[in-house]
Amino acid sequence: DHPNLEFQVADVESLVLVETFDYILMSDVVGDMDDVWTSFRNIRNVTDKDSRLVITFYNNLWEPILNLAEKLGLKIPQPEQNWLSSGDIINLLDLNGFEVIKKGHELLFPKYIPILSTLFNSFFAKLPIIKHLSLSNYIVARKVSEPMKLQKEMSVTVLIPCRNERGNIRAAIERLPEFGKHIE
Repeated sequence: DHPNLEFQVADVESLVLVETFDYILMSDVVGDMDDVWTSFRNIRNVTDKDSRLVITFYNNLWEPILNLAEKLGLKIPQPEQNWLSSGDIINLLDLNGFEVIKKGHELLFPKYIPILSTLFNSFFAKLPIIKHLSLSNYIVARKVSEPMKLQKEMSVTVLIPCRNERGNIRAAIERLPEFGKHIE
């Protein structure tokens, strides 16, 4: 019904496309991926600064409710999910050179019951604390810069708790691997 639009379906974990896209939609797939970081890295290759990556995913607070619904036969069973929080996904995007430009929550009451569903999803789902209880989250991101180069640009502080460890501390410090440009 949209002759001016071209849609493509691809496996983001083994993406080999050479063109760029205006929009990439990842609808409820983050939880099914084996390697989310690599998937976001692959998406960098098919985006430019004007592209938008739209990700929807389940709120990890709903995991016990959805598991119970599956056991009661109220929901179709699904394979084991990666229950990543919004913060986890934002961090993975950041590490891969994406900037979040919008994020939000939707669908506080997923079962349709006239009037009640509308009241919960249109009004209560917008309230400051309650909105974080919604079933579905979304993030819109864009490519902004090169991904972080973790090995040499960052520094790290290593704390070694010790009590009665005289003579062991220097050996522990000498066994530390190189973490970045500076270690304290």
